[in-house]
Amino acid sequence: MLNFPAHFAKQFHAKYADKAKLDQMVKDGGFASWKELFIAKVCQPDGGGFGQYNVAGRPPSTPG
Repeated sequence: MLNFPAHFAKQFHAKYADKAKLDQMVKDGGFASWKELFIAKVCQPDGGGFGQYNVAGRPPSTPG
C-alpha cells in the first residue's frame, strides 16, 4: 500500500505543480525528469518497489 500526503506530494507531480517551478526543481536537483524528483522527494525505493519512507521534509501520512 502506498501512502503519500497529497498536499506535500502534489508540488512534485507534473499533473498538479506549476510547470516552470517543477522544471526548475528538476534542474536544481540534477534529476533527469519530474518522476525522479518525485521519487526522491516523496518516497524512496526499497529495492522491490516502494516501502515506508523517511525523506527529509516529508510529513507523516498517519497521526502519531
